[in-house]
Amino acid sequence: MAKLTSLTLEYVKVDEEDFKKINESFPFLEVLIMNRVIGLREPTIHLPHLKICRFTGYPRVMAISAPKLTQLKLRCIEPSRLALECPMVSDLRISIIKPTGTIGIETPQNLRHLKIKSLDVPQLLRHFKGTKHLRTLKLEVSPIMSWFDSYSIFTINDIHDNFGKVEELTFGPVAWYLWQRSLPSVSMRKPMCLRRLVVYLPPDNFGILGLMTNVLKMYTPLHVVHLHFFSDAAETKKDTIAKLQNAFPGVTWTWDADVATLDGDVENLIVGFSVAGAPESAS
Repeated sequence: MAKLTSLTLEYVKVDEEDFKKINESFPFLEVLIMNRVIGLREPTIHLPHLKICRFTGYPRVMAISAPKLTQLKLRCIEPSRLALECPMVSDLRISIIKPTGTIGIETPQNLRHLKIKSLDVPQLLRHFKGTKHLRTLKLEVSPIMSWFDSYSIFTINDIHDNFGKVEELTFGPVAWYLWQRSLPSVSMRKPMCLRRLVVYLPPDNFGILGLMTNVLKMYTPLHVVHLHFFSDAAETKKDTIAKLQNAFPGVTWTWDADVATLDGDVENLIVGFSVAGAPESAS
């Protein structure tokens, strides 16, 4: 058992002493999956050979030290302290509903895919400012209406100034709603190059003609755009597509009945459109 390389724990209670034994007893772990684990208040993951880690829990303090880690999916509620030492991580998905404490993240120089979900997206984004190779960025805001006043609005400059080489940008519905509120006050020094934009529209948000005009001006050239409609009302969808098609005659439109979600909890109808001459992405 000492040479165990993969361990999965789901919907179980683990106390601090038992968790310490995982580090001690399985030093060769390469894959660690901990889904909805309760009982841990201050877990520390220290595994020198760990490559893939997924953790969903409710700790107050969380620390991960894994020099070979390349994939990390971390979901917490409101940790008072978070420390990540994962310099080789290339795919990071971090969900912290309300980051209120001390967060220390060693800038991963190989980071290429980043997904952030939080009430305070700008705060978490700042920890990745030194990342030079980021290519895909996904942003969503935790949809907890009782904390609406706690949402932090972020602007396009928060992305442009820190991640100028991003090729694909995805907005969840709440992130898109907050981001578009900042557009009237934003002036960009120059258009941002972006190959693909994905937007999960909030419910009943079909009046996007003017907004999309501004977006296309900010991202030049923009090769591919995908819109995920919350509603699948055929007439409303058709009307929205027709308006965008008339406004942007250089766009090739495609749509189908496939469903997709940002987090897997809400079904949406996919509508994709790509600039004429640009490669279309697979459905």
